[in-house]
Amino acid sequence: MGQTHSRPSTPVKREPGASENLAGSLQRSQILPDQLAYLEGEPVYHPHTSNTKNVDSMFRKIATKAFFCRPPGGPLTLRHVKFLNHQPAHLALAIRRYIQPQESQLTNIQKTAIKKWNKLDILNCTDQSRFVPTQDILEKYFHIFDNLFFGGTLEKNVTIVASEVSNMEAGNRGIACQHYDMTHNCYIPQSTITIYDHQDPNLRDRIEVIMSTLIHEMCHAFFQVYGCVSNCCDNGSLELGPRGHGIMFQEMAYDIERMAASKRVLGFDLDLGRYISLLTEISDKADWKEQMNVSRWGFDEEKMANDLIICKTQGIHYVLS
Repeated sequence: MGQTHSRPSTPVKREPGASENLAGSLQRSQILPDQLAYLEGEPVYHPHTSNTKNVDSMFRKIATKAFFCRPPGGPLTLRHVKFLNHQPAHLALAIRRYIQPQESQLTNIQKTAIKKWNKLDILNCTDQSRFVPTQDILEKYFHIFDNLFFGGTLEKNVTIVASEVSNMEAGNRGIACQHYDMTHNCYIPQSTITIYDHQDPNLRDRIEVIMSTLIHEMCHAFFQVYGCVSNCCDNGSLELGPRGHGIMFQEMAYDIERMAASKRVLGFDLDLGRYISLLTEISDKADWKEQMNVSRWGFDEEKMANDLIICKTQGIHYVLS
């Protein structure tokens, strides 16, 4: 048994102005980029092919079209997700349908999650919360976030671990590891999320970082548990990206941030580290402007281009400072 890792989460600062953009976007529906718009209307479903390792590269690119990953009768929903089976775009859209229903009505499981969130309210507790083990905090909020954002799809397939920070993880906040069966040479629909508690002296800051990192890694885990692992989806594009923070991660994380910011939900301004994560994802992609419109996620394209230059010449930490 082995594990494959997502890119470690690092301390990040939100892109200036993103909070305001998020608040303004709460009243607007997200529209997919033109090159992915076909995902919204494709009515036909064909089971995903899982054995295309021997086909030519041209077919692998064609195989990323939407007709491979739809449930019978319509678009993919969280009730129909299957392990290791779906393209990132379909998973991101399934999350969007769950957290942004057309009728603007929450499901019972979401309402229950919000009640638990309000009851725990650890962000406004006294200093006695310092003595609550990080593992207990993670487990309680994992179930809340799973039900609220992921429809309870992660509970049986994701393990949560709290860890002290070693020298090797000094800059990391968390990581999601996909399980791999080395004996049978295949992926397993299981993921382990490890959260490194940096013990920030400010209690609220500490809890906010833990929560944001947890949800960030839950996004990775969702793709790991339900995303296609066949060569047909490994086409070198930025749909998910080699580090896991590409277009569909941005779509999913942005949707979750917007939902969490709503006062009728959590009223909590999450920072899922999308900006720095995207910078690292496209740092070696000269054609990134042709593949995505970063303004749809609350980012300024000119600033991102400048920060990419800083990353390449001086390192990512100069962007953080």
